[in-house]
Amino acid sequence: SPNKYSQNITLCTNHAEIRVTKSSSSTAAGIIAYMADDSADQAHTVTYCTNFGSVTNDSGYAGGIIGHLDSDSVKHKVTDNRNEGEIGCANGIAGGIVGYSEGGGNFTKNTNTNKVSGKVAGGIMGQNEDDSINFSNCKNSRGDVRAVSYAGGILGYTGSRDNDKAFTFDGCSNSGYVYSDTSYAGGIAGVIASDNLNHSFINCTNENSVTGHISTGG
Repeated sequence: SPNKYSQNITLCTNHAEIRVTKSSSSTAAGIIAYMADDSADQAHTVTYCTNFGSVTNDSGYAGGIIGHLDSDSVKHKVTDNRNEGEIGCANGIAGGIVGYSEGGGNFTKNTNTNKVSGKVAGGIMGQNEDDSINFSNCKNSRGDVRAVSYAGGILGYTGSRDNDKAFTFDGCSNSGYVYSDTSYAGGIAGVIASDNLNHSFINCTNENSVTGHISTGG
């Protein structure tokens, strides 16, 4: 059951343009710029939030709903959120729903419908680090994804060198064009850098072109 530290953020909407131009380590988002847990038993949920405004950052992180999601040993839940604004982070990491995640989490029924661009970019999440992550029934609906390096219809890049960390994509779909200027591109995930080979792709579909300059995957 939720403990006294849990935060439940629901039914939030943003229509305004969000822009950050100066800080090299800044975070920009339509709803939550930075979300973190302060203790190991703290889990947050973000549900039914919608962003309509464009989110632009020069570097750092940019996300339609959350810019930077930081967790310790808990798994935050990000469910039934929607982004309809253009997301851009020219020299950083951009995601339609979450820009950058540390510690993984559970992401269910989230949808992006607009363009996402950055050095690393993903239709739902730009980059995840250091822990397992689960995407279920997430959709990038005709939102083109363009990155300088890693680009993915759902996730741009994820990595963990721990053998017990696995990544799951279940029922996810991409119908946006995915393009990498210099490196890897994938219809679902751009790069999975992991020593664990037990990752799962279940009933996922890509319905648009994927272009990369080192390697591509449908």
